[in-house]
Amino acid sequence: MDSKPYEKEKKKDIFHIFKKYDRANKGYINMQDLKEKRDLEIEIDEEMMKLMIERASKGNGDKIKFEDFYEVMRKQVY
Repeated sequence: MDSKPYEKEKKKDIFHIFKKYDRANKGYINMQDLKEKRDLEIEIDEEMMKLMIERASKGNGDKIKFEDFYEVMRKQVY
């Protein structure tokens, strides 16, 4: 069974999630985007958001590009 169509669909779904945060179509998510779109059911303080951005940004400073976002989102936690 070829998993490429599944992976392509999964990437498309993750892209739609990314776009919910990147509403200005900048091509990245930053701290301001996270603050404006706090629709998570858990409370996350600013220090935790900074840490999340730092770990996901892969050397892009305070910006998370889609490919970095995709890599984080596709990891499975057991």
